[in-house]
Amino acid sequence: MNKIRSYLSNQEILVVCQSGDTFLPDFFLWIETKCHSKNSYRGIIVIHEERNIPVVFFCNSHDIPFSEWNRLPFQHYVREDQLRYSDDKHWIYWNAEECGYTPSTREFPWEKREVVERLILPIIQPNHHYKGHPTNENPIVTIGIATYQMGHMLMWAVQSVKNQTNPHWHLLVYDDGSTDSTTNILQNEVHDPRITVLRGKENKGKAYALNQILNHTCTPWLMELDADDWLSPHAVQSIYEATDAIGEDHIQFIYGNYYLWEQGKRGPRYRGIQSPKWDQLERFIQSGTVICPRVYSTDALFQIGGWDEGGLYKGRLYEDLELLYRLKMKDVSVILLPSPIYHRRLHSLSITHQAKKNAYPKWLIDLKSKSST
Repeated sequence: MNKIRSYLSNQEILVVCQSGDTFLPDFFLWIETKCHSKNSYRGIIVIHEERNIPVVFFCNSHDIPFSEWNRLPFQHYVREDQLRYSDDKHWIYWNAEECGYTPSTREFPWEKREVVERLILPIIQPNHHYKGHPTNENPIVTIGIATYQMGHMLMWAVQSVKNQTNPHWHLLVYDDGSTDSTTNILQNEVHDPRITVLRGKENKGKAYALNQILNHTCTPWLMELDADDWLSPHAVQSIYEATDAIGEDHIQFIYGNYYLWEQGKRGPRYRGIQSPKWDQLERFIQSGTVICPRVYSTDALFQIGGWDEGGLYKGRLYEDLELLYRLKMKDVSVILLPSPIYHRRLHSLSITHQAKKNAYPKWLIDLKSKSST
């Protein structure tokens, strides 16, 4: 669509649709009557089944490109992504019943369209625009992203943080010596005072990167977010509410259920909600199953020395499970969030997935041997 737009003159308009959509002739006649006003508007949005769908784009207004895969992995919703770039006053709204345009309702069983839209559209087109200039004043939670060669997925994670309903957070991103597009991508985010970008000259592994984040954390809580995952819009607010309820109970770790996605050729496919239990941690470690979200008391992390940069794989693999195991051995106090706030994505490019099949059993033996001494 960006290529098509590059060929259009300022006098032309772009109508975007998908196969299966239908138009009545009056739709295009009505658009012609609105063309004289296009200098004042971004385009035309059709309201269909309580969903706002940008259909018409005036090419000489607000030259904002459509998001590509590195910023929006859900390409079916690339039109809706335009809504987050401008206020409502920049659009003309039109009810589907009046305009003669009917979007396709075709759905494949694996798409789970209704569930996916409920989870994704609030991130693409947030309805909780923060009023005023964002500040990093007195947040209680730092969100830490340790990234390496994940420029093609990183922006979706960052966007999910920026679209939080509660704007009081600090995002720390540590680039562990990436040589891909990561540096250029993060340069566009440094203007937000809530975001701090740290860079390493060489790749030293996930544990090292997380410890650098920990050393720069000034909040009582640190939430780990993988660069290929993302957060629900209410994630920070849920942490605030959970910590308010904790009071003087000295909770040191917060976790919850999470949404699971599997990366396919057409984008991530929703696989349902996973429900790990802290009291079953040893069984999860035995099978290599992760727990997320992982929200740590910063004090607790410092007390146990942060993430282990030694061991069999020098903190490059399974550093999350190793840390959880040590927390479990310290018998830390834990609380479960009432609803999922974290989206985990499975894909073939993850370091853990690429590890040899015998890597995890060897690590597990090493972990058990260290804990028995």
